[in-house]
Amino acid sequence: MPKYTARFTIDGAVSHGFGLKEPHTYEGSTEIDAKDDLRAYKSAIYKAAIMAAAGLSNPDTGNTKVTLFRLESESGAVNLEGKTVRVSCDEFSHIRMLADLKLVTKFKKGIKKRLASVA
Repeated sequence: MPKYTARFTIDGAVSHGFGLKEPHTYEGSTEIDAKDDLRAYKSAIYKAAIMAAAGLSNPDTGNTKVTLFRLESESGAVNLEGKTVRVSCDEFSHIRMLADLKLVTKFKKGIKKRLASVA
């Protein structure tokens, strides 16, 4: 199965403890195994949504935003033209998911359902 690398920009926060957080933007990447470019793209969107839900929200905006800016296969970059993906999760959603872990499962299932309809 071909291997892909998805590269993201994460606009969130960092905390040094004491309940304080500072805005923080950084880049991250993840490895994906997929049969083709479309499945790799869907998997990258799913991982972006999970990163947004798991990350600390930026105190200036109240959101964690994850942008997929590059998807690479073993044979080179996958064309994402017209397919820029930005996923965000607000602070209220973060708190709700921490309070009720069943919401995390619903969140993941909802993403998978939406991605199933992507052609």
